[in-house]
Amino acid sequence: MKRRVMVWAILAATLGLGCRGAPGTELADHDITPGDMRARVSFLAADRLRGRGTPSEGLDIAAAYVESEFRRMGLRPSKSGYTRRYQLVMSDMGDGWSLALRRGSRRAALRNRTDFWGLPWAAGTVEGRLRFVGTASTGGPAEEDEPTIWIARLSPSTVPRDWQRAASAAGAVGLLLVTPSEGLEPQVRHWLSEGRTAYELGDIEVSVPAAMVSEESLTGAMGELGLVAPPADVQDDGLAPGGQLSLAADLTVETLSAPNVLGIVRGRDRRLRNEYVLVSAHMDGLGVGLPVDGDSIYNGADDNASGTAAILEIAEAMAELKGDGPRRSVAFLAVSGEERGLLGSA
Repeated sequence: MKRRVMVWAILAATLGLGCRGAPGTELADHDITPGDMRARVSFLAADRLRGRGTPSEGLDIAAAYVESEFRRMGLRPSKSGYTRRYQLVMSDMGDGWSLALRRGSRRAALRNRTDFWGLPWAAGTVEGRLRFVGTASTGGPAEEDEPTIWIARLSPSTVPRDWQRAASAAGAVGLLLVTPSEGLEPQVRHWLSEGRTAYELGDIEVSVPAAMVSEESLTGAMGELGLVAPPADVQDDGLAPGGQLSLAADLTVETLSAPNVLGIVRGRDRRLRNEYVLVSAHMDGLGVGLPVDGDSIYNGADDNASGTAAILEIAEAMAELKGDGPRRSVAFLAVSGEERGLLGSA
């Protein structure tokens, strides 16, 4: 009880509630019950919605539910309506990835998803000479005058996308990011869902095929061909004599969309109603994944059906206050894409 009173006290101070005496006290207990919260969470976290992954039919059902509740409560939409969809790009990894080193007639192949993992940002087959470009998060030669594949070592400051953009801008045809074996799979899975799919905002950008490769595997393959990798602190070691690398990126790219839902309680004070307080929660979850005790649906009751239920209950309480509501306007926003990297909040 103390925690709830404190939360409402903060909201009341921010929104200008309680200035007429009773309304602030009324709001603290108005129409928000454990039963209502339980009913909302039970619907949002039901198996039928299959974890509300972004994007998915279950997420669309959740968004339609939030919009219908905002409508029922009498909340106002934005100029573009209650629900606004944003674009995202899905990249699905195929099984046809390959990576191999060649020197003259000799060839050393690396194993897909063991020695290396493809990155889901560009498709195609490329071949070029090797250039080691160190550990900076961006950099390398200003311009390549022949087909070249950059090899860069991952570091805490490395942003793989920055490396890829830099390689593409300089005219390199591909990129390898080198990391110790024990860090390879966890780092790649940071970008991939179930090891196969990645989601990003916006349009597909011009880029180059890229992969993460085990340092030990790459060094071993180079050793088989008599090639020597430079020390880790070398920033630009130039072209490896006689060394060629081929990379085949098997990728299917599709443009999709996902919903955000907004409803507004209009402020009662004409001077302050154009100031907005945002109350937000993400309505998406992790969706369907690896089974746990035979159950592959990650229902997401507490992450974050409970937060979505909370903003609906707060919105309903404020909407029913009508003329005794907040002086400033309050925007209630249910976003998606949070579990994919805050995509819907960008």
